[in-house]
Amino acid sequence: MWLYGCPTATGANVRWITLIIGAGMALMLVVATGLMWWLLGVPFLLALLLAAIITPTDPVVTTPVVTGSLAEQRIPERVRHNLSSESGINDGAGYLFVMLPVLLLTKPDIAWTELGTKVLLWEVVGAAIFGAVSGYLLGKLFVAVKSRGLMEESSYLGFLVPLGLAVLGAGKLVGTDAVLAVFVAAAVFGQVIPQSDEDQQDRIDDAVSRFVLLPIFVLIGLALPFSDWARLGWAVPVVLLAAVLLRRLVALWVLRPLLRGLHDRAETAFLSWFGPVGVSALFYGTLAERHTGNHDIFVYTTLAIALSVLVHGLSSAPLSSWLQHHEPERKQQHEETPA
Repeated sequence: MWLYGCPTATGANVRWITLIIGAGMALMLVVATGLMWWLLGVPFLLALLLAAIITPTDPVVTTPVVTGSLAEQRIPERVRHNLSSESGINDGAGYLFVMLPVLLLTKPDIAWTELGTKVLLWEVVGAAIFGAVSGYLLGKLFVAVKSRGLMEESSYLGFLVPLGLAVLGAGKLVGTDAVLAVFVAAAVFGQVIPQSDEDQQDRIDDAVSRFVLLPIFVLIGLALPFSDWARLGWAVPVVLLAAVLLRRLVALWVLRPLLRGLHDRAETAFLSWFGPVGVSALFYGTLAERHTGNHDIFVYTTLAIALSVLVHGLSSAPLSSWLQHHEPERKQQHEETPA
């Protein structure tokens, strides 16, 4: 399942997640920070904060790339799985990256102490534990209700949406990273329920994604600060787009020696291009603006989102078709490789 959980993890899947969430996110943060500090001329901490906001791959914007009949025909399952899993996990893990510059800007004297205790231990680790327990208990409840014939297939959606909203709201109330808690809960939930139920979730997922995406982006479109963008000039959009694209291209090709056994060159090229930013960046941008009082953060963030949605949206169909054309070559290479 792509939004509500993850397929059973293999060694290769775990290796990908470990590399891309660990070294990958750090490299993306460094590349984006360097580009914006050097080319935009903004203070270093502001460049670091903006880079942290756009570092995570957004799971909402990634959904159209990895779901649907065309995606299943053109993109190998391992690529869709890894991109979907990564976008869900780093979306929540990005909170730690964002809070470091926020604390350095607002509480420089106690920034590192608060980052290590309140943010890391409670808001991140606490969110993971809370999400795991919630997902496990809700999964067991789901299985118990289904086994007693108290739920029809049409009730799946009525169970899954409140699940996510309940964990999100509870995570907010207890002060953890609620986004991370929801993903962990969904991942654990997907491992608890039977495979047949997981397959049913897959069929629901695409409809839910398309239903949710439209109002989200309508609301984002209504909030776009066009007048603020106009005063930035032409150079800022170019630098922001370069940061959005190059952060991931550089990171994945630097890590390429460690990814050879997981993805070939064509798959690595596809994965290195698709690192869109979207709703999670908007969430972190508004969070950072609220903490720092700097409206420019919201302006830069929304412009980066608009550019990413435009470029990645226009390129998804041709690049997935290009990747499909390389599938016969991969099969031939696999057959020619001695066991």
